[in-house]
Amino acid sequence: IASCDKAMPAMLMSIGRLKELSAIMVTGGVMEAFTLPPEYTEDDPGCAINQLLTLEQIGKFSAQYERHEIPGEQLTYYKQHACPSCGACSFMGTASTMQVMAEALGLMLPGTALLPATSPRLIQAAYEAGQQAVELARMGLRPRDIVTQNSLENAIMVHAAISGSTNALLHLPAIAHEFGLELDGACFDRLHRNARYLLDIRPAGKWPAQYFHYAGGVPRVMEQLRHVLHLDVRTVTGKTLGENLEQLRQGDYYLTSDRLCAEVGIRWQDVVHPFDQPIGTDGAIAVLKGNLAPHGAVIKHTACPPEMFRATLRARPFDCEEDAIHAVLTGQIQPGDGVIIRYEGPKGAGMPEMFYTSQ
Repeated sequence: IASCDKAMPAMLMSIGRLKELSAIMVTGGVMEAFTLPPEYTEDDPGCAINQLLTLEQIGKFSAQYERHEIPGEQLTYYKQHACPSCGACSFMGTASTMQVMAEALGLMLPGTALLPATSPRLIQAAYEAGQQAVELARMGLRPRDIVTQNSLENAIMVHAAISGSTNALLHLPAIAHEFGLELDGACFDRLHRNARYLLDIRPAGKWPAQYFHYAGGVPRVMEQLRHVLHLDVRTVTGKTLGENLEQLRQGDYYLTSDRLCAEVGIRWQDVVHPFDQPIGTDGAIAVLKGNLAPHGAVIKHTACPPEMFRATLRARPFDCEEDAIHAVLTGQIQPGDGVIIRYEGPKGAGMPEMFYTSQ
């Protein structure tokens, strides 16, 4: 059982080490999104979606406060309301991405990734997972029977479709290693090229992550990708992925999805675009190589403005994030500067969160 950034891959890695035991993943879902009052609306007061406050915005608001662009009481209000419930942060960051990856790998019951943390369905899903754990033990179905090279490729195709976190390029190879499999950046780059990007969820899109479940979740995405996935991989249901998708199609799963969407005034197509109407057609990430990163560097191009794809910048290197933040907040960084922060990677400092600097 896990929900967030580091715990999710840690549990999946531990599952990979199980050679004699069965396992099934259960997550704590995703937190709700809070609606801002009119006086604190982020952009246009007439645009309801811009009134949704989610945790990833706090870094930006903190930076605005440091630059004296908003008053302290407004920042305090944001901080006190950014997490209105338990669960993973309400955007497609590492936590949400890795919940989706767990289901895409076949290690969760279909449709249970990113359930709203306050939903009664989450309690039911946990109970059903407990029952299925017993069945897995009886069947002798082990995690290594489920996670294969093909299921890893399925997960990467889903990662492309949801514009998943770049941290998946650290976590999925580590998970694969524990299963005795190999996965590298070149594989991500190859599968993302010409892949359909379908999910309109923050930060690259506009909806909070709880809407992902309303729209049909991982099964809805996989349904759109059906013809490019390995449908014969096994899952914790004891059935293949193709059999799971067919069972959901014949049941009331998508009728429930339509009802949930109607309750919040959207259609599922607003959140998960159909395959033939993608948001983009080159996946979500790219692996770049050059003199600064001869072994490769990762960019989430769906969250990067196109005008930044090609630029000539003045390098401003820093040896820690704190120095970089200080330079940004005190106006030492100017247009045309390229901020480079060294020694903060997995080997240098354990890969700390670097979100605040970019805000």
